[in-house]
Amino acid sequence: MKPTRALVGATLFALVVALVWRGAGPTGGGGLVTGRLVGPVGSGTVVLLVDPPAGVGVPAEVGPDGRFEVRVPPGAPEPWVVVDTGQGALVQTGSLSPSSPTALPPLRVWQTEVRARGHAGRVRVDWSPIPEGEGLPQKARYSLLVKYARDDRAEGEATFPATEAALELDVQGELLPYLPHRAPGPQTLELLVRAFDPTDPGGPMWIGGLTTFPVE
Repeated sequence: MKPTRALVGATLFALVVALVWRGAGPTGGGGLVTGRLVGPVGSGTVVLLVDPPAGVGVPAEVGPDGRFEVRVPPGAPEPWVVVDTGQGALVQTGSLSPSSPTALPPLRVWQTEVRARGHAGRVRVDWSPIPEGEGLPQKARYSLLVKYARDDRAEGEATFPATEAALELDVQGELLPYLPHRAPGPQTLELLVRAFDPTDPGGPMWIGGLTTFPVE
């Protein structure tokens, strides 16, 4: 499975749009990244080239046919592209070359309702399967990203793999023990559903949506 990105969903969008390229003595960059969005594209959807540790967030120029391009600025050693709907669904690519041209495969946003239901000490999370087609994974696997409050006031993350469009866990035995340094007391977990192609480890990741679930 490809590494988890620390910034996802609406949190990513809110941070990226606030980023300012800090270009004191930067080097490298210059690679042109091109791609194409397919399928319905909402008016609030944006395409951004980002490198959050480097403070880089550059919006791409998107044409009426969905084609986009953006050039990697100097000082971005590990850039990647995110297509963000601003509504919890997004597509994020793997790391790109900062200096060489990159032609991305077509990208299509996948958006789904995520449902979390608790019963008898268990939680079931389910969602609509990601469809097949252009801009989507040829072979889909899923993971549930759980975001929670840590006891050091930082945000924690844990990943739970799923082979189908549903996951059921015992809250006390299979969920909470895998949230290290969880802050004591009740809190509301944020659950994000992700899809990826296991045969393409450096390929895109699709975040279909999110929901919340309270725990004691």
